[in-house]
Amino acid sequence: MKDLWKVNAQQNEGIYLRFSKGVNKELRSAILDFVKWVRQTYIFPVKVIAYIKASQFIINGQTKEQVVASIFLPFDQEVSPYIRLATGDYEELIEELDVFSAKCATLASLAHEITHYYQWIKDLPLDETQADRLARKKVYKYIDYCGGEL
Repeated sequence: MKDLWKVNAQQNEGIYLRFSKGVNKELRSAILDFVKWVRQTYIFPVKVIAYIKASQFIINGQTKEQVVASIFLPFDQEVSPYIRLATGDYEELIEELDVFSAKCATLASLAHEITHYYQWIKDLPLDETQADRLARKKVYKYIDYCGGEL
């Protein structure tokens, strides 16, 4: 099966991060390293910004639900989409799981939204099952790249 995250594009506009105050420093570093790898590995034909929040959740703009992550995908691909990711539950995840698994869960949430970005770029329906599956696959691929360390 062809990799959904692979695109042929004349330009690479990239993925950018904006961190709010209060994001756990260790988690911030893990997110920065993951996105650095993503930038080196994949093309982003339309610029996308990921806003990393210190809050427990964010409010989905369409459904008004409390969620951990969301993506805004405009109708016009000339307009930049953006991702919002809440990281305020990181310490709770560490207690519930462990540091490695907590980082993986957060990176998988970001990768899930990046998958929706590529579904949008390729004019495909937003498929949650596919986004979950590919998010895990990308995080595993990144862990392999890192030699099992995050």
